[in-house]
Amino acid sequence: MAQSPFNRLELAAWTDSLEDAIATGEQYSQPLALTDPAWCNDTGRHYPGPVVTVADANTYSSGDLFAAGFLDNRIGPLVTVGQATGAGGANVWTDSALRDALAETS
Repeated sequence: MAQSPFNRLELAAWTDSLEDAIATGEQYSQPLALTDPAWCNDTGRHYPGPVVTVADANTYSSGDLFAAGFLDNRIGPLVTVGQATGAGGANVWTDSALRDALAETS
């Protein structure tokens, strides 16, 4: 899919990682930063006090990513209300979009 002309602008950065995964038997490709980390970390922390993130079944997509980054970077605790977040399916591809994306792939 990453080599297809239909997807090249969005997925080409993963081509090498996907090819490596196939060659080595890895289950997943390697993660790639979508934004230069220097751009994300050039401001520093402004609020000096303690912070907490709250997530519940109404937390979707970017909220899930935010909560994961909050924990991964040890910024503060995550309080969850209920058993899961909504994880509402960003980047939903229709069957026709998937067929188009797979066109001309081997």
